[in-house]
Amino acid sequence: MVTMTKPPPMERQLALLAGAKHPLTQDEAFTRLPYSYPEEGKRDSRRKAFARDLEALQALGAVILAEDAGEGEHRYRLMAEDEGLSKDFLLEPEEALRLRSLLDSALVRSQLAAPAGQALAKLLSYHAPFDEAAQGEEAGDEARELGGRCEKLRVCAAEGRACTINYPDHQGNDARRDISPGGLFFRFGKPYCAALCHRDGVVKAFSVERMSQLRLSREAGRPLPAGFKLADFASRNAFRLGAASGAVTARLRVLPEEAWRLKERMPAAVVSEDKAGVLEAEFEVSAPERFFKFVLGFGEFAQILSPPQLKQDFLAFLDQA
Repeated sequence: MVTMTKPPPMERQLALLAGAKHPLTQDEAFTRLPYSYPEEGKRDSRRKAFARDLEALQALGAVILAEDAGEGEHRYRLMAEDEGLSKDFLLEPEEALRLRSLLDSALVRSQLAAPAGQALAKLLSYHAPFDEAAQGEEAGDEARELGGRCEKLRVCAAEGRACTINYPDHQGNDARRDISPGGLFFRFGKPYCAALCHRDGVVKAFSVERMSQLRLSREAGRPLPAGFKLADFASRNAFRLGAASGAVTARLRVLPEEAWRLKERMPAAVVSEDKAGVLEAEFEVSAPERFFKFVLGFGEFAQILSPPQLKQDFLAFLDQA
């Protein structure tokens, strides 16, 4: 005799929401899942069990939306794939400041469900490049030194002054550089300074954590390129020709030997980094030749992972070079 085991209530709840053609109220869920929420149970007990199962699903990563159904009732549904935030979405500085102040309030935190608090914290970490508090709550001399460096760079950016820093080159050796800061932004909670590199004559993203010996430069500050906008620079990861259509999402893998270069030039494109220091990055590409030349700058340490057609076009580009 084969014994059939029933899936846990929250799995049945997930299957119900996934298969529903329209958002469901709690009573509709009770009717369709009588084994999970039996009628003989008290109504309040069933509601609590339903809410508990919802929280468990959200803790596992399911995004469940509640729509107002009137009279204190809600209808529940799973969020569709195309409803999520674009990876290019950014909070304005004022929006990030307001959200940060709310999350820092003990009263607000006490009223937020744990998954909601975690989701808002992630929103600040990944979509608020000017939220300094997203660096985390590090303590000690190292954190204070990092904060001091950020403040000096801010002052230099505001006053149009140049800085001298020691910064690792591609071989990991500290090299002296003079830069004219344009402002700070944060990526994955780490501070970066957008600055004009005097040596190379282009604006780059310098990791504040990798700087050492930060001091005022003997060189005069240099103006950043006309039209430079810190918010645009912080979120840039595209290789487009104007408003060209037909852009594809390209995924690039960069080995540790050249990872520093990608972080310096386009930190916003990085989507993952493994323990060995291998980076994967995504770019919106509608100007393939420009992108191919960018990839060639990493030499043998970069590989286009997708899409397949772009990989073939890259090989054809190499044959023509």
